[in-house]
Amino acid sequence: NVFFYTTIEKFEPNYGLIVSGGKDGIFIKDVKPESPASKHLSVKEGDQILSATVYFDNVSYEDALQILEHAQPYKVAFCLKRKPPPRTQEDAETMSQASSEVSLTFYLLHQCLQ
Repeated sequence: NVFFYTTIEKFEPNYGLIVSGGKDGIFIKDVKPESPASKHLSVKEGDQILSATVYFDNVSYEDALQILEHAQPYKVAFCLKRKPPPRTQEDAETMSQASSEVSLTFYLLHQCLQ
């Protein structure tokens, strides 16, 4: 088996991917010729979709809520950004003066094969 990732900026219903599935998984049934999917994605008929990532950086609250509500019964991995609390008052003043944003990114990873 070969595992790979591919990314698109905006997924639209007429992107050119036909998906099918059942108890064995979700698969690419067809990629329409000359479609955005055939030109921009490395997908082929028969590829199994193991996961999909939706980036929340420009999503509306309502859309994010709907996505998360539909994902409730499934395994979900989050990529989180957090500002660490200042350790001392001096640290807080230093950070404020520098006007720098310090963030930690946590990746919750899952294995493809279990």
